[in-house]
Amino acid sequence: PIQPVTGLGELPAGLGSAGLRKAALDGDARAVYELASRAADGPVGTRDPKLALRLFERAAVAGLAPAQFRLGNMFEKGVGAPRDIALARIWYQRAAERGNAKAMHTLFGIEVPPHG
Repeated sequence: PIQPVTGLGELPAGLGSAGLRKAALDGDARAVYELASRAADGPVGTRDPKLALRLFERAAVAGLAPAQFRLGNMFEKGVGAPRDIALARIWYQRAAERGNAKAMHTLFGIEVPPHG
């Protein structure tokens, strides 16, 4: 089960709608994930990788598999934080255990490096 999100801290006023921010602050992991996605994938001038990482992390800790996958991806690529393959594996593993097919595929790829 997905737990309520806690410890969000401040959310920028321009990130998502007031209703979406309220839902996130009320503990809705999917709302937190949506805000994190907007911070990560928004228009170039509005992207905030550190905020996205923090929000994905809160939703991931709550048990939301897509957030666990995105967090693993950010650690794998070094976006919003230094690159950390060990942390990437941990988050991909957690997402895979919750049935996230992308995480399963990616986890296999980073555990068995290509030869050549």
